[in-house]
Amino acid sequence: MINIEVTGTYSKIKRNKLISAAVYYLAQLNVTKRSIPLDIVIELEELDALGYCDFNGDHKYPEITISLNKNLPEEEMFITLAHELVHAKQYLRKELKSVGMMSYWMGKPSNNLEWEEEAYNLEQQLHVSFKKEVQYATL
Repeated sequence: MINIEVTGTYSKIKRNKLISAAVYYLAQLNVTKRSIPLDIVIELEELDALGYCDFNGDHKYPEITISLNKNLPEEEMFITLAHELVHAKQYLRKELKSVGMMSYWMGKPSNNLEWEEEAYNLEQQLHVSFKKEVQYATL
C-alpha cells in the first residue's frame, strides 16, 4: 500500500492532480506492488532547485519526501515529480544509496551521478505517457 500526501498548497485540485501523477508514475516504475506500506510526502515549497528526493533509509518502514519548487510552471512541476520519483524507485530498490557525503550506485561508490542519467532519461517519457493516458487539465 502506498500513502501519498501533498503539502504546501490549499488547492484541492492541485493536490489531486499531483497524487494522480505520482500514482501513475509509480505504477509505470513498477513500485506499486508492495507488501509493506510506503509513505510519500510531496511538499510544495520555495527551493533553490527544481526538486529533491529524500529517503529515510529504512526499507522496513520506508518514507520518501519529494520537495518540489512551488514556483515552477505546471508542466515543469509534473516533469520534476516524475524525475524525483525515479530517484524514489532507485532508493527503494537499493540501486542508489547515500551514506553521509558518499553515494553508491548499484552497490559501488560513485560520484558520477549515474542515477541522474536514468532520471533524466525517464522523466519526459513518464510525463508524456501520463498526459496521453490521463489527459489532465491545467491547474
